[in-house]
Amino acid sequence: NTDRLSKLTTNAGGSTVINTSSIKTVTDQTYNDAVKLDTNTTLDSNTNGNISFNTTLDSVTGETNAMLVNTSGTTTFDGLVGNTDRLSTLTTNAGGTTVINTASIKTVTDQTYNDAVKLDSSTILDSSTSGNVTFNSTLDSVTGETNSLLVNTSGTTTFNGLVGSTDRLSTLTTNAGGSTVINTSSVKTVTDQTYNDAVVLDTNTNLDSNTNGNVTFNSTLDSTSGETNSLLVNTSGTTTFNGLVGNTDRLSTLTTDAGGTTVINTSGVKTVTDQTYNDAVKLDSSTTLDSSTSGNITFNSTLNSVTGETNSLLVNTAGTTTFNGLVGNTDRLSTLTTDAGGSTVINTSSVKTVSDQTYNDAVKLDTNTTLDSSASGNVTFNSTLDSVTAETNSLLVNTAGTTTFNGLVGNTTRLSTLTTDASGVTVINTSSIKTTSHQTFNDAVNLDTNITLDSSTSGNVTFNSTLDSVTGETNSLLVNTSGTTTFNGLVGNTDRLSTL
Repeated sequence: NTDRLSKLTTNAGGSTVINTSSIKTVTDQTYNDAVKLDTNTTLDSNTNGNISFNTTLDSVTGETNAMLVNTSGTTTFDGLVGNTDRLSTLTTNAGGTTVINTASIKTVTDQTYNDAVKLDSSTILDSSTSGNVTFNSTLDSVTGETNSLLVNTSGTTTFNGLVGSTDRLSTLTTNAGGSTVINTSSVKTVTDQTYNDAVVLDTNTNLDSNTNGNVTFNSTLDSTSGETNSLLVNTSGTTTFNGLVGNTDRLSTLTTDAGGTTVINTSGVKTVTDQTYNDAVKLDSSTTLDSSTSGNITFNSTLNSVTGETNSLLVNTAGTTTFNGLVGNTDRLSTLTTDAGGSTVINTSSVKTVSDQTYNDAVKLDTNTTLDSSASGNVTFNSTLDSVTAETNSLLVNTAGTTTFNGLVGNTTRLSTLTTDASGVTVINTSSIKTTSHQTFNDAVNLDTNITLDSSTSGNVTFNSTLDSVTGETNSLLVNTSGTTTFNGLVGNTDRLSTL
């Protein structure tokens, strides 16, 4: 303490008991035998000396003592730490590196790594009384290795530096108690990342697995209170959300990459702006996807229920909801609903549900599409229905339920054709339906307002079943086409038209 030793070394036999508040050297401290702490202590080197524990490190039996290591060199743990008798806390300073080459480090409370940490072995960091485990600098595997990390604590696990950026971890797992704070731009592993506790994003971050690893959130996922941070998940494996996302503090954006699958097993995913699912999405629960500031919600691949289930989807945004892949083609959704704000772009050949499809916002067709309900569900358009600008796309509705048009159809950009199947009913509650070619109503048609059906290129307008006004009303029909208008069913037999 008064005049430093040059270095301190103990041999490989026996044990070393440290019952003093500090040991100071100019360079290295090397403990080749088992070390026992009999008091809280600081080990200090003032010229980048290495401090090495080549065997076990514990408190003296019946005690829990703290250790602080101060060096700009390398601190190495080559033996079990706290396995017999836990340390109280373990802290390394902000200079140098800590190498963990042991299966476990156990403390009663906090573990704070202020310097860069390198894993030379797969390891478990464990706190028995809700201590915080904090990485204030980078966390990597040793060069040429890929080692796994499991953090067990009911406290807070915090990553304040890049994880796996230089040398990836094999896997990263946090236990089910406490929370994990991610305050770094990326966490990179070779395989799985499993967050069993609540995750809080303290910055925009990218979670990345380079060999089809699964990225799993088994509890809630939020931004830090007062912030809105974005998440990008890059993996060709499965990304799973098993807890509410953004329910307490919304994410800014949520994006998954084009490889693999995303499983949504939570009732709500909330962002401030965009949600972009570039991979196949599977619903493992009925869910609501919500953007609070007109963000776009985009499905760039398929959307299905999990095998053996039929789950519903509600999309709430004043932005654009886009379906670029088949919906319900492998495993149908139960229902599909979009809210009244914004627009829905359907750029897929089919959308299949068991029951209802309800489009409360403006719908634009970006390809020819079929909307299909297998159990007499209602297909409802509560706003306008058009083709995408400069296109003319066709719509086929297959349901034994009721198909309802409550908004103008093709008024801005005409559909190519409009067809309803032979089962169920079509209710027309809009002043006009415009197509370039045919309109074929194979089911019973009920007029809920005065209507004009218009084809601009000699398309045929065909009624293959009955045509009536809605009960209690008398509504008029005007058909504009240079093609053939055909009435194959009774007209006005149940409820007369006003004029035809």
